[in-house]
Parts: sequence; structure tokens; C-alpha cells
Amino acid sequence: MPKLKLSSVCGCRFMAPLFLLSIFICQPDFAQAQDTGRVIFTVSPAGSWVKIAGQTLELDRDSLSQGWELPAGKHELVIWSPYFEDFRDSVQVVAGETVNYAKGLVTQRPEFEQYNAELKAYEHSEFKRYGKTALLIAGNGLLLWYSLDGTSIKKLKDKRDEAESWRQQYVSNVDENAVVNARENFERTRSEYDDTRKKLNTKRLIGLPVFAVTSLISWKYIRKMHARRPVKPVYQGREPFTLTEFGLDGVTLAGLKLSFSF
Repeated sequence: MPKLKLSSVCGCRFMAPLFLLSIFICQPDFAQAQDTGRVIFTVSPAGSWVKIAGQTLELDRDSLSQGWELPAGKHELVIWSPYFEDFRDSVQVVAGETVNYAKGLVTQRPEFEQYNAELKAYEHSEFKRYGKTALLIAGNGLLLWYSLDGTSIKKLKDKRDEAESWRQQYVSNVDENAVVNARENFERTRSEYDDTRKKLNTKRLIGLPVFAVTSLISWKYIRKMHARRPVKPVYQGREPFTLTEFGLDGVTLAGLKLSFSF
């Protein structure tokens, strides 16, 4: 039966404590990995980003309904929005618990305030432009209606029908008094018809040329006004990420570079 060498026995005696020591050293790291909590972020306006514990979260896209897992302890954070100033705060993460963090940004960026002012000025200019256009079209429409005078046209038709009725009575009646009465009414109605027609012709003679001139002037003014139409302002907000390209061993890679200024 072979005998064990003393060196082998001593080696086994030294290896066992070293193995147990390595387990003991690794155990705190494992325990520390379990020392985490979750934070549910509710930030307005939409499109905001949060930078916390070296991580950048896009709240509208990242799946954060169950919260974001972070190490326990106090963490500094920065909320970014293209429309509002960066907001710095801190949140206390408790191990094994979920913390709700809610914040609404209120301080607008100067460039966004300037955009809002330019947008209001543009909308006011558009309102005035369309308002003037509508007034000019309505004014010319009223002038055309006055010149054509649809009321007088209807009145002329009624007078013509009335005069024809009196003429028929004048022809068909036998009684002398009825004939005289029909003739007088016919002449009166015919006179009213002629007066109405003269007034209508005068309106058309004056109104239609005036309508043509004012319509031409209005058309030129509207065309000039629309030609000088201002350009609608567009907000050029800063983006939280900018795309950069860099080379590595001859291979071109695309990366994301943070543009946060902190």
C-alpha cells in the first residue's frame, strides 16, 4: 500500500483554509449586491431625462414602470428637458423598498422663452393677415351685393306681374268704372316699375366699376401681404445625446456622447 508523502498532506491542510478564506472574502460583495432599492420617476414635461448614479434614463422610452434599481443610499440626480432649465436634486434609496420621485419642471430655458415670444408674434401676425384678407373679401362681396341689388330685382318682378294683372283686367272688364280703375292701377304700377329699374341701373352703373377697381386693389394687396408672410419659428432645443463617430483599429464605430454640462 503506497504511503502518502508529508508534503502532500501539508498541501491539503493549507489549501482548505485558503478555499474557505476566498469564500469569506467574496461573501461581502454578494451581500452588497443585494443591498439595492427601486425608484419610480414621475417627471413632467414629457421628453425629460434623468441622470443618476452614472446612468442616464430617457423616461419616455426606458421601461421604468416597475422602477429603476439603484444601490441603497443618497443619490444626486439631474433632470434634463429641452424646454426647461436643468434641475438638480437628490433621492434617498432604501434597500428592498420602492421610492416614488415626482417633479414638475417650471423654469423655462431662455431660448425656449424666446421661441415662445417669437411664436406668439408669428401667430399674431398670421391672425392679422387672415383677418385683413377676410375683411377685404367680405367688403367686396357686400359691394357686389349692393350693386346687383337682389331685393330690387325681386321688386321688379313683382311690379311686372302686378302690372300684367292690371292690364288683363283692363282688357277683360266691361264695366266702365272697372276699366278706368284697372288703367289707373296699371299706369301707377308701370311707373313704379320704371323707377325701380332706373335706380337699379344707376346702382349697377356706379357699383360694378367700383367693385372691379376695389377687387383689383384688394387682390394686389392680399397677394403682397401673403408674399411677405413671416417664417414660422422652430424651436431648436438641445439634445441630451449627440451622435459621434470614432475609429478603433481601423473599424468605424458609432457611439453616443453625453452633452450634459455637469
